[in-house]
Amino acid sequence: MMKKLWLLLLLCSWVSFAYAWPDWVINPKASAGEIAAVGIGNTPAEAKQNALADMTLQLTANVVVQQSQSLHANNGNSQSSFTQNSQVSSLALSFQGVEQRRTVEQAEQIAIELVANKQIIAKQITAEIYHLLAEQPQTTANCFAAALRLNRARINTLNSVLTVLEYPTQTPAINHALQQQQQCLALYRVRLIGAREVQDIAAAAMAHLPELGTTEVWFKPQLRWATAKQNGQVMQRATFRFDFTESAAPYRSLLAGQLQVISHASDETTARNNAKQRLIELLRQPVSEWLHVDVENNR
Repeated sequence: MMKKLWLLLLLCSWVSFAYAWPDWVINPKASAGEIAAVGIGNTPAEAKQNALADMTLQLTANVVVQQSQSLHANNGNSQSSFTQNSQVSSLALSFQGVEQRRTVEQAEQIAIELVANKQIIAKQITAEIYHLLAEQPQTTANCFAAALRLNRARINTLNSVLTVLEYPTQTPAINHALQQQQQCLALYRVRLIGAREVQDIAAAAMAHLPELGTTEVWFKPQLRWATAKQNGQVMQRATFRFDFTESAAPYRSLLAGQLQVISHASDETTARNNAKQRLIELLRQPVSEWLHVDVENNR
């Protein structure tokens, strides 16, 4: 009996040893100036995706990761490079230059370690901040469109990532741009004009639009529907077009765009109501968040 127990313990010890991950998988460590992340999956693609998600989580939270892979040859050796697109709420970050350092396979699973240079990521983020601030609004009669486009939530989040990377932030330039934005919007008063159905949807946007200035701007929305049947369900596509125009001659368009929502349901009424609700949810966000957004709702 004791011999069998000893053999069982020996077997369990051997199995545990055989399937133990190396230390770099359990406790990933990065060199100075790098971010290191490890992902485990049933396939290499799954492991890489999990590693990229872990890498992004080191900078922020609530991340959904999308990844693309390309292969190239260097001196006869095949190498991998990855581009990561991470969605943080409404914030999309693109990190390039991610390299694969190590890989190991255990118990039909694969672990992959990815590393990225903090400085490269920080420079990419800084460049995007500069791009977003390039058209910062000025307190003139032509600042309306630029002020609405300026996405303060995205800019501030990007700036916070620079802090995590221990890289110089752009806080002074950002504060100046946001101050200019507020000064510009204070000049305007937006008035909603349109049919009742469209007004009920567009009213969600009014909370983020200026209403105390002396220069009136018309917010003119339009709504178009397209219906089709797919796999026994009704598809409703709502195209919400909008135009901010001057309220006096020459009635120039200051800013225009559209949102498109697709909803599926068992009947046309439900599909249409779902699409309307999704539009309202989008329009409750700041204008810079929903300009030129295409959203598909499959529920």
